[in-house]
Amino acid sequence: MGTSSSIMQTQEIPEFRKLTNVERSLEIPAASRNRNVTDKKGFVPFLVYTLVKSDLRRLKYGTDSCGNFCGILNSKIEGFSCSGKDYRNYPYGYSQMSSKTAKAIFAMPLLMILPVITMFIQFIILGLLVLTMTWMVTSAELEKIGKDNYNYVRNGAMTFAMIFNIVMAIWALQFFAGCQYMISAGSVASWYFAGSNRLFLNSPIWTSFVNTVKYHLGTIAFGSFILTLVAVIKAALRSLVSNSKCRWIVDCCCNNVEAFLKFLSKNAYIETALHGQSFFRSGKRAAQLLIKNAANVIAINSVGDFTTVDTLFICFCEDSVLNDGMSKPYYMSKGLKQFVENSKK
Repeated sequence: MGTSSSIMQTQEIPEFRKLTNVERSLEIPAASRNRNVTDKKGFVPFLVYTLVKSDLRRLKYGTDSCGNFCGILNSKIEGFSCSGKDYRNYPYGYSQMSSKTAKAIFAMPLLMILPVITMFIQFIILGLLVLTMTWMVTSAELEKIGKDNYNYVRNGAMTFAMIFNIVMAIWALQFFAGCQYMISAGSVASWYFAGSNRLFLNSPIWTSFVNTVKYHLGTIAFGSFILTLVAVIKAALRSLVSNSKCRWIVDCCCNNVEAFLKFLSKNAYIETALHGQSFFRSGKRAAQLLIKNAANVIAINSVGDFTTVDTLFICFCEDSVLNDGMSKPYYMSKGLKQFVENSKK
């Protein structure tokens, strides 16, 4: 049978309406070949608004507290009395630090792949967690609960096994995130302290990977266990508190403690990659460096939260401690030194 016989012809539509009692106000949908773009006005204003408010200079320059760009003569913005500053003599902002970062990444482009690999592994872990939990949630023992009455009941061992499975999954997620951080830190640190020999640096990422696997997995396991323990304590406290205000207090306290430990553990991993010391010794040294350079920490955090930036800053602090710029030359570039010095102002 031909295709044309199965498609309703235009002259057949009125007869079809009579047979099916279709309301005359209802229209027959148009054929696909006659369709147009629908609701195109719905998103166009948002696209235009977003593009108008976009400024590529934000990718290159830093800004002050009033939105003035560093390194250029800013235009006056109506309604903002603090705008229009001339910062042509103050070029050291976001661009300077982002350029110390860009050089490291361009020298080691595989650094950009590490987060992708880590994310892939974490997706596998989450998939295994869902699979095992779906299986384990059906676990039960057939028990007698009355005369000639039996039912499947989950015992304490099964409940513990499910909780343990979740905790191990959280630990694994934190562990592989720590591995990524330490491998990146070791690579960037090797590049930083290579100085003039950076062009001849041989496989820093592979070297850092080998060092991490061979020497520092225990440090990562310990640091990730502390973060997992905090997450478990937080979950336990939230389950015990029913009052919304008390739960808010628990969340506030636990979130701050968790954020602090994450910040400290990241910097401890960097110090471990640099000096090969244990988690606590590396954490202590990192804390001392961060406290000594507290003003710089605030400035660096305003640049962004990248592995690379944090590692460069710790390397800068170590460089300042280990060298004096005269008998022992600094490894830092003049631009990085000026950026950190100007950030204090």
